[in-house]
Amino acid sequence: METLKYKIIKTESQYFRYCNALEEILDSGKKSRPTQDEIELLTFLIEKYDQEHNRFTDADPIELLKSLMTDHKMINRPYKLKSEHNRHLSNFRKKVPSFKSLSE
Repeated sequence: METLKYKIIKTESQYFRYCNALEEILDSGKKSRPTQDEIELLTFLIEKYDQEHNRFTDADPIELLKSLMTDHKMINRPYKLKSEHNRHLSNFRKKVPSFKSLSE
């Protein structure tokens, strides 16, 4: 009798092994029917484990944004965001003429 390659996920280490196996198969680019079946089976087993063991809740969008801003050391101003990545934009407005001055 043939032994099963994949079984119901019961441990976290097994879960990560299956996630890695799925990622490797997807990266290989193989398109055969047995490969597609293996992808579907691994996806099903991983999703089933996630549903039973992980509680994903929707985050409050405002709180999520505040957390990301704190993590990336962005100043909390409702009208202007400053960081190392957009510091050059502060001089941009000074150099661009307004529409009023263009029409005059």
